[in-house]
Amino acid sequence: MLRKNNISQKLNTNILIAIAMAALLRLPFLATYPNGFFVDEAANGYETYAVLKTQHDSYGVFMPLFLQAMDDYRTALYTYYYNSFLMSCRLQFGDSNINDFA
Repeated sequence: MLRKNNISQKLNTNILIAIAMAALLRLPFLATYPNGFFVDEAANGYETYAVLKTQHDSYGVFMPLFLQAMDDYRTALYTYYYNSFLMSCRLQFGDSNINDFA
């Protein structure tokens, strides 16, 4: 029994060391890297916003199965999944606490 507890303590210590190292390497550069959104991330966000507000994509298609963005077509599964997440947050926390670009 003592041996299992010792392994558990070592595992917890190793996890804490890994988290501390990750924080030391990431937090000083948090404001500079990444520099901003990539174009495809911004397109996904705008399509999600448009479908959430109007049930149409940016091209006017009602509840599309595929979204057109940047000369390609993507499945709308991510958009509908993210919309359900945003709606559940709005129902739980209210409209005043979550803005349109959250």
